[in-house]
Amino acid sequence: MCSNKNWPAWLQVKWEAKASFFARTVQKKVKTELNNLMIALTGKIGTEEVKRYALSLKEDQKMLPKNRHTRLGYLKRGLDQLIPELDTVFICELLGQLNSEMRPTSGEPRKATRDYPHKYAIPFEGWPRKDRALWNDLMRSPTSKIAGYSEPMIKTYRDTYGQWVKHREEAGLGYGQETLELVDSFLEKINNRDITSHTRSNIVQRIISVICDFEKLEEEQVDEFLEYEETGDLDEKFEDLVLQTQSEEFLPYGEAEEVLTVIEYLQACSRMLKRQAIPEKGKAARIVSPHDLYFLGKSLCEAAKKNPVKSTEMAVQYRNGLMIQFLSHRPVRLSNLMDLGIKQGKDQLCFGGTIDLENWETIWPAAQMKNRHILKIPLPEIIREDMDTYLKSYRPILKGSNPTTQLWLSREGGRPLSAGQFESKVKKLTKQRLGVDVSPHLFRDSNAQLLVKEDLLWAIPNILGHLSEKSSETYKGQAEAYHAWKVQRQNIQKITEDSVF
Repeated sequence: MCSNKNWPAWLQVKWEAKASFFARTVQKKVKTELNNLMIALTGKIGTEEVKRYALSLKEDQKMLPKNRHTRLGYLKRGLDQLIPELDTVFICELLGQLNSEMRPTSGEPRKATRDYPHKYAIPFEGWPRKDRALWNDLMRSPTSKIAGYSEPMIKTYRDTYGQWVKHREEAGLGYGQETLELVDSFLEKINNRDITSHTRSNIVQRIISVICDFEKLEEEQVDEFLEYEETGDLDEKFEDLVLQTQSEEFLPYGEAEEVLTVIEYLQACSRMLKRQAIPEKGKAARIVSPHDLYFLGKSLCEAAKKNPVKSTEMAVQYRNGLMIQFLSHRPVRLSNLMDLGIKQGKDQLCFGGTIDLENWETIWPAAQMKNRHILKIPLPEIIREDMDTYLKSYRPILKGSNPTTQLWLSREGGRPLSAGQFESKVKKLTKQRLGVDVSPHLFRDSNAQLLVKEDLLWAIPNILGHLSEKSSETYKGQAEAYHAWKVQRQNIQKITEDSVF
């Protein structure tokens, strides 16, 4: 990260206090732009001085308009946070001028390179009043599954449901007036987008989840209705629903039968899209035994320890080896692994996971877990010595003068290691040493396969921390199938070797 030695002392103090207000990915870019500003000014920091600098940046023809726009944006964010007394309206005007330069001259809209859900959705502020009221009630409900998700996941659900609202509004229908024809036309619309069947299935499934939360229905209940419909006992099930809710007004969507018909149809479409999804190529061949993964991590740590020079390179190698060892024994999700911090007192307030070195435990709060349950697991004894060595000898090399409590650090001045950096490194190491590139998420498949082999199917939900039984069933099915094929191959090989021709 760039140095702030050119900054006035009062601005350095403000940065230390306010830096955490910026996201990790934004922090470095904001600091770089502020540093460039300080170098250019070399004196008084006032509105006129900043205005002259921003204007020179805007008119710098050595850069594309897009790059100038981005840099001005980061400069404004930094000034608004650190020097709020400065009037930065002039930067907004410069950004507007650059926007006009960035527009295509042909008059045709630019083609998007990625599929963004919010592009196809009505913003929440534009939703019909009834939908907004139901969403707000859902967010306040203690029984809502969606309300318990993380903020980014809630936004994904909101944007996805916004797509459904937009399509419904274009058809001139309100909430509770959906028809099966509307579902068909919506599916046709998302089928025309350049996305996979798996993504289409997720879109439909999220819409189902939102409607079920609105209607206070469990998704498993919908599955039961599908089964009843196949056996012809649907009317009886509707009677059960009315008895359970004690009021036909329980469902704001309208009549129970109409609600469940639309949701059932959506559910059936979701299943169809899942069946059409192309499985990940070569996934089974990339599942490696947790024992092999552990010894890979161990060998990296041992090689680093044998090197007499404790350099940054050796610290990075040791950290990678230790993280691989950890995942081979505790296959947590990658986001949870990267959030781990070091507990520094009984009353420490942590929003991510922590490692308690007194009791050798790792603890994640419920808010950080996908299944919304606290996860408290002991650190495996087999890696405690290597963890202690990392904390005493190698982490300080990566940490430098940064007072961070984050456990996994990058070589960039004590900055937290990103998930992308670690994932690419793990894939590269496993490809070199084991012959296949194993992503951190495949460590979970490896452990599931081992549990199946040891006939410990009941442990899969607990070890992998699944939100629903469906997720565990998927892992069980994959692991059982892979194990069955492996046994079959071994049997055929044995028969072939024993045969005498």
